[in-house]
Amino acid sequence: MSEKVEKEDGDSYLDEVLGVVDRASGFEIEYYDRRHLERRVSARMHRTEASEYSEYLNLLEQSVEEREALIESLSVNVTGFFRDPSVWSAVSEIVEDIGKPVEAWSAACSDGREPYSLSMLLERDGIEHEILASDIDEKSLETAYKGVYNSLQTSDINDQISGFDPEMLGYISEENGRYEVNDLIKNITFREHDLIADGPMPRKDIVMCRNLFIYIDPKYSESVYETLKSSLKEGGYLIIGKSESVPRTLRDELELIDRGNSIYVRC
Repeated sequence: MSEKVEKEDGDSYLDEVLGVVDRASGFEIEYYDRRHLERRVSARMHRTEASEYSEYLNLLEQSVEEREALIESLSVNVTGFFRDPSVWSAVSEIVEDIGKPVEAWSAACSDGREPYSLSMLLERDGIEHEILASDIDEKSLETAYKGVYNSLQTSDINDQISGFDPEMLGYISEENGRYEVNDLIKNITFREHDLIADGPMPRKDIVMCRNLFIYIDPKYSESVYETLKSSLKEGGYLIIGKSESVPRTLRDELELIDRGNSIYVRC
C-alpha cells in the first residue's frame, strides 16, 4: 500500500512541476509523451541535486533561471550535422529528380544543423534551393540563426561532417573547436512554429521532420503528420526518423518508397 501512495504522490508532484512550466511558457505539455517529460524533469532534478519532486518544485517556483532551463530541456532534441549518413545519401539521390529551385521545410529543426546539412548537400550538388527551418524553441532558433557551434567530447562536429563527405568542411570555418557556418544562411529562413498548435506551411518539395515523434504522445501524432502531409506538393518527399512510420490512415496519401530511411512520397 505504501508503494502505491508514494507513486501517486510522485505523479501529483510531477503534474505540479509540469503545471509551472505550462503557466510560465504556454508549452503544450498535454501533447508530449509523459515518459519523455518524466525523463527530462528527472535529469534536471539530478543536475540541481534535488532528491524529491517536492524539493525540485520549490526550486522551480523560486528560480526563473531553473524554469527556463527546464523549458529548454523539454523542447530540445538530439541533433547533429548529417545525422544518419544513409538518409543523406538517399536525399542526394532524391533531389536530382526535383525541379529547381528545390523548396524544403526542416520542421522541428532544433539548433539548425539539419537545415544547414541540407543546404550544404544542395550547394555541393549545384542545386538552387530555398529552405524554411522552424522550431518551437526560441533559444534553439537563436543558435540556428547565428550558425555557430562548439564541439564537445561526445559530439565532434568535424567527425559529423567529414563522416558524410569531407568536401562539406569547406562550408565551415573552425577555430579551437568553434565551428561557424559560412554563407549558407542566404538560403535559409528561420521562424518559430509549433507543429502541434500551428497549421501547415506553403507546400514544399521536401519536408524533413526526423525523430520528433518519440517525444509526442501517440494520440496527437496523427494531427502532426497531417500538418506535414499538407505542407507537401504532390510528388513531394516526407523524411522522418528511421524508427518512425506514418499512421495507417495516411498511407493512401503517403507512399513508403524507402523503408530503411523512412522516406515517403505524397501521392
